[in-house]
Amino acid sequence: MEITFEDSFVTYIPKQINGTEIFYYISATSNNGKTITKPMTAPAGYFKFVVENNVTIAGNVSQPEEFNISQNYPNPFNPNTTIKYQIPELSFVTVKVYDVLGNEIATPVNEEKPAGSYQIEFDATVLSSGIYFYRLQAGNFIETKKMILLR
Repeated sequence: MEITFEDSFVTYIPKQINGTEIFYYISATSNNGKTITKPMTAPAGYFKFVVENNVTIAGNVSQPEEFNISQNYPNPFNPNTTIKYQIPELSFVTVKVYDVLGNEIATPVNEEKPAGSYQIEFDATVLSSGIYFYRLQAGNFIETKKMILLR
């Protein structure tokens, strides 16, 4: 996508997500204060930008190309850790946490999500020290990682 503006600033703002497309508005305000807003669509994902006078910008709305779940950080942790994951398409997503015996401890995510990158702040305040596993299941993708809670 390439857009040319003669004055003002522009923001690329996500409004509503539907499937693998994102609906957004481009809003431009001229030096005389007149604002024009135009509805647009793009592949899922978003970014923001600011435009100076007489500038042409080209932007690319990116989305993940594959399913992925990253190693939690920090690891070992006490008592909070961050789990990041990516999904390339609209999917029903489940992230579950298990103890070493395979007992389900928590389900921080259990819903349909559009393509994108996400993160979970996992709070293990009520759990004891030990090894835990977290699993992402989205579509046909399933991956499990290990994390260590150290008190």
